[in-house]
Amino acid sequence: QSKKVKMLRLRSRGRVVLGRRMMVFNSYRLPRHLSRPVAPAAACFSTQAYERTASSPPPPPHSSHDTHSHPHQEHEHHSEAHSDEAPSSGINPKEILHLALDKVPAHGWTTEALSAAAVELGLSPAAGSVFTPMDLVYHFMDVKLDQLHDDAPHLNLDGLDVEDRIGVLMQRRISYLAPVIKHWAAGMALGATPVQLPETTAKLWRLVSEICYLAGDREAPTSPHFYARRSLLLSLYTAAESFALTDKSADLTDTQHFVARRFEEMKTARNYGSPAPPPPPPRRPPPPPRPRLGR
Repeated sequence: QSKKVKMLRLRSRGRVVLGRRMMVFNSYRLPRHLSRPVAPAAACFSTQAYERTASSPPPPPHSSHDTHSHPHQEHEHHSEAHSDEAPSSGINPKEILHLALDKVPAHGWTTEALSAAAVELGLSPAAGSVFTPMDLVYHFMDVKLDQLHDDAPHLNLDGLDVEDRIGVLMQRRISYLAPVIKHWAAGMALGATPVQLPETTAKLWRLVSEICYLAGDREAPTSPHFYARRSLLLSLYTAAESFALTDKSADLTDTQHFVARRFEEMKTARNYGSPAPPPPPPRRPPPPPRPRLGR
């Protein structure tokens, strides 16, 4: 019985201590400008969140001894102001990338091209900093892949075998580099950095896979020739891009002839993703002459 009494006393004492702590916690209140709820980042881009933020009461003015505001607080107010201005424009951020592609021949793969596109859309030049020059290069690769899908039905590929179709499609893809070939070396350098190399390789692999599909290659991925053909095409395409950097012809015709010659060489070597023909069986030596028997 004494043990039960001790247990009851300990429990009641614990409840009292816990209650005191809760009373102390509830009595603590944050200042008004610190306890103001902040809207989620995703909600800042909606019109309702903008109206709700605009209708909320402003924070209390600073006291007389706080003459200089903290730089971190200034950065927060600056970012909130930009997030409030975002929904009023009604512009999709992807439009900056679309328009920046037209600025690449003049500004290259730089932030100047993105800022010029943002200004043309009526935004602040700082709006171009939403994307990086590498995003602009990847957007160019995606747009040209979609353009190749649109141009493939008009290339008169009927009557050609799969290898010749792949050659024609690769030459057409190389021709898309002509408007930006002056700055394409910088784009290749951006994609070859260790941080961006995995994604660049994945996009190039997708390119050669789509070229094979458009050419009529329906080989299953479980086949060893599936990866052998695409690996060979990937090396050929990167070699063609490197050749195009020194090409001064119109529409990169010399580079297209370079691709055509490489395909002819691969077809001649019979090493284009298909097994070589079996060697002919060895010829049996003729039998020795039979001796003549005398009469």
